[in-house]
Amino acid sequence: ISETLLLLLLLLLHLHTTRRSHTDDMDMDVDGTSVAGGSSRGVGVLGGYPTDLLELAADVAMVPGVPSDAVSAKILEAHPLPDVFAKLSTLQPGSKEESDLADFIDKMLQTAPGSALLQSSVPYAAAGLSAAAPRVRKMACSQLGRALAQMSQGSNGSSFDGGELLAELVSTLDDPDSGVATAAAAALATLAGGPPPPGIFDDHAAAAAAA
Repeated sequence: ISETLLLLLLLLLHLHTTRRSHTDDMDMDVDGTSVAGGSSRGVGVLGGYPTDLLELAADVAMVPGVPSDAVSAKILEAHPLPDVFAKLSTLQPGSKEESDLADFIDKMLQTAPGSALLQSSVPYAAAGLSAAAPRVRKMACSQLGRALAQMSQGSNGSSFDGGELLAELVSTLDDPDSGVATAAAAALATLAGGPPPPGIFDDHAAAAAAA
């Protein structure tokens, strides 16, 4: 009886090891990048992150700070900004997926590879100011502020009207969401090279509390 049990245990161990090895091979190729059909999440990995856009966005949004420039370059190559913004426009306003993707965009455009794409993101950011979700409008304020800062430093070659974009940010100071108005004020203050106008955050916070 003991020999029979031993044989069964050895067989189970062999099956478990074989299955695990097969799963690992499906998940990743030799250089650690993704291959189709691998993990239990249905994705591979890219610089330590999943390759599926929404799962990637959730991970990036959750982790403090921004990805390294090397990883960011790979991510932006795998997920070009037009595709990311197009996906954002299809998500349910106020959903976790939308919030995560907005955070993802915000973080990616803070990296060196993302900063180089700021000017190309201007049309999407400008459109984002009229989005239904406050989180998307906040992200749009931040990106427009950064893009305008690039323009003011002459490091853009952009064909966009900086004055028009500035006017849109100013009008966003009256956004009904205090967080969006605060983001617009912060972007404008950064452009002005100083702190936010005194009391503007308090005024919007008080209005939000009274609402």
